[in-house]
Amino acid sequence: MGLRTVTATAIRWKTAGLAVIVAAIATAAQAQAPAPTPPPAPAPTPAPSVDLFDSGKLLATSGVSQIEGAAGGGLTPWALITGYETRDAIGANGHYTFVHTGSYTLHSAGASIGLFDRVELSYAREIFDTRKVGGKLGLGNGFTFNEDVFGAKLRVAGDAVYDQDTLMPQTAIGLQYKRNAQGAVIHAIGGKSAEGVDFYGTATKLFLDQSVLLNATVRATRANQLGILGFGGDRNSGYSAEFEGSAAYLLSRKTAIGFEYRTKPNNLRFAAENRWLDVFIAYFPTRNVSLTLAAVDLGDIALQRLCVAALLAAPSCAPVGETTLYADLGGEAGITRFVAETVAISVADPRIAKDFDNINLVWLRDHIVRQFCELTGGPCRYTGRGMYASHKGLHLATANFNFFVEDLQIAMDHAGVPFPTQNRLLKILAPMYHDIVTR
Repeated sequence: MGLRTVTATAIRWKTAGLAVIVAAIATAAQAQAPAPTPPPAPAPTPAPSVDLFDSGKLLATSGVSQIEGAAGGGLTPWALITGYETRDAIGANGHYTFVHTGSYTLHSAGASIGLFDRVELSYAREIFDTRKVGGKLGLGNGFTFNEDVFGAKLRVAGDAVYDQDTLMPQTAIGLQYKRNAQGAVIHAIGGKSAEGVDFYGTATKLFLDQSVLLNATVRATRANQLGILGFGGDRNSGYSAEFEGSAAYLLSRKTAIGFEYRTKPNNLRFAAENRWLDVFIAYFPTRNVSLTLAAVDLGDIALQRLCVAALLAAPSCAPVGETTLYADLGGEAGITRFVAETVAISVADPRIAKDFDNINLVWLRDHIVRQFCELTGGPCRYTGRGMYASHKGLHLATANFNFFVEDLQIAMDHAGVPFPTQNRLLKILAPMYHDIVTR
């Protein structure tokens, strides 16, 4: 037993000693060997370059250009941002819209820029051409209402295309500052201002599984016919909330059909304002070009009943298709002819000659011509004093007024003005009696 124990112990020590020797040799070898070269560090991945004009959106997902310059449908802005830029890029768009009706034409041209799929800035110039109707209204053939529209839109939340797991639409808010160049006409029809600002909120959602896009917009506005007839009026001068809606069906990734509906405020007394609607087909052959064809119902643009008589708050308005009293009197030349003779007859009329003492007769003639021209629907503007202020110190009697009217009738007879036409003019002048006769 003891022998076995000693032998076993000896073996263990020899084994331990061998291990120590081997470990020592290994340590010495490591000390003599050169240190291994560490593997090279991986090269850093270069940051991807940013293309500021990447055009990375899907085809047709920027909409088309709305008539006032914003991205959307033809009549109403959508929550989409113009151009095909993504959130890292800048996009731009130019547009031209032409609307032709039996009586009028409307042109709209402009440009817009989209910044990082978040902000949109736009400009549009609208030209409403009255064509031949302008002549019938006494405004002149081809008379135009010109309006500039400056817009800004901010995308607030949501993604109209990619948020397909929720009903949350893409939303945006915006404003449009509008400035009309026909301030004098606008004030004459009862409009309060030639410029104004629209504010709107809009929501847009694409339902991919149904191939349907829906949009709803609420607009706070004072605009009459988009601002073509100014802002505010003699019926309502404040803001009103109006609804605008669009629906489109995607026939393919390049083609869509749909319709739009837009309500508008009723601010002017002389004519009610109607809703606008359209049915359209839009084609997107590339990201650089889109084409839209639409059938548009603009309702009654009000100028049909406006005439210059309504423009000037005078009761001589003639429906479209009839001539104005201004035209029936021979225009400015015809009016000048019989007014000049009226003055000449009156200063020679012993019954009222004294009423013209110390009055510049050329000045008087010119003022009466401008007044008659304006009251009968012509393009002139009377800038003189009102009838009461002009006559209050003359102490005129009813007879004086009637004698002057007789002289006017004689002059119109000599000028060949038909009797019914004379009476149409006298109907306009008759209410002046109360301001002219002061005794």
